[in-house]
Amino acid sequence: MKTTFLIFIAALTVIILCYFYACYEFGNIKIKEIEIASADIPESFDGMRIMYAADFQFDARNSFNKKALNKAIDIMNNTDKDIILLGGDYTNWEGKVIPFFTEFQKVKKPEYGIYSVTGNHDYSNHTLVLEMIEKTGIKNLDNEKTEIEKNGQKIIIAGVEDLWFGNPDAKMVLEDADKKDFVIFLSHNPDYFEEMASSEKEKADITLSGHIHAGQASFFGLFSPFTGSVTRYGEKYRYGMKNFDNHKIYITSGLGGSVFGQYVRFFAQPEIVIVKLKKI
Repeated sequence: MKTTFLIFIAALTVIILCYFYACYEFGNIKIKEIEIASADIPESFDGMRIMYAADFQFDARNSFNKKALNKAIDIMNNTDKDIILLGGDYTNWEGKVIPFFTEFQKVKKPEYGIYSVTGNHDYSNHTLVLEMIEKTGIKNLDNEKTEIEKNGQKIIIAGVEDLWFGNPDAKMVLEDADKKDFVIFLSHNPDYFEEMASSEKEKADITLSGHIHAGQASFFGLFSPFTGSVTRYGEKYRYGMKNFDNHKIYITSGLGGSVFGQYVRFFAQPEIVIVKLKKI
C-alpha cells in the first residue's frame, strides 16, 4: 500500500512538473535563423532578412491570450527584418478574429511590407479574416504572387489557399515565374508539398509552411501523438527544414495553439523564423 502511494505521488509530481514546464515553454519564443543560399538571389537582395511567422492562435473557446500575443508582437518589432511573411491560422475561433487583428496593428511594417496566406482555421469566417488582413495593411497572397523590387532587381513571393478548405493552385500562381527567378512560396499546410508537381517545386526556391505546430506537445521532440490529426504523412513534415530531391520546405513550429484549452507546448518550442538570403 505504501509503495503504491509513493508511486502515485511520484507520478503526480512528474505530471505537475511537466505541466508547469509546458506552460513556460509556450511563452518562451525563440528566434530561429536559417540561411538560404542560391545563385537565383539578385545581388540587391544578398543579406536580406525575411521574417516568417505562422499559427498565432493565442485563443481558446473561452479565452483570448492577449498578453502572449503582445509578447510575440514585441519580439517581432524588436527583431531586425526587411519583410514579414505570415503563414496563416491567426486565431482558432471566429469570435477572436477582430481582437487579434486589433492587437496585430501594433506590428511595425518593415521597408518591404507584410504578406500573408490564410490557414484552415481562418475559414471559420474567411471573409472577415480577409477584410481584417486588408484593414491591417497586409497584402494577402492566397493563389497570388507579388514581386518585391530593389534597385531594379526582384524576388517573387507567392502563396496558395489552404489545402483543406481552399483551392490551392501552384500551377496557376507560378505559371509566369521563370526558373531563374528567386521564389519564396507560402503554403500553410505542408501536405500540399506532396501535391505539387516537380516543375512547380523547381520554381519555388524555398517553401514555407506551418500548420502542425511541431506537434504542439511531443515526446521530448522525437514524435508527437497529435500529428495524425493534422497531417496525412505522420512525422514527415512535423517540423524543420526538409530537402526532398533538392526541393526545400521549412515547416515552422508556429507561435500559439493549445491542448485541451490549455496554453501549453512540450518540446515543441514556439518560434519566429528569420530567413537570411545569401547570393552565391
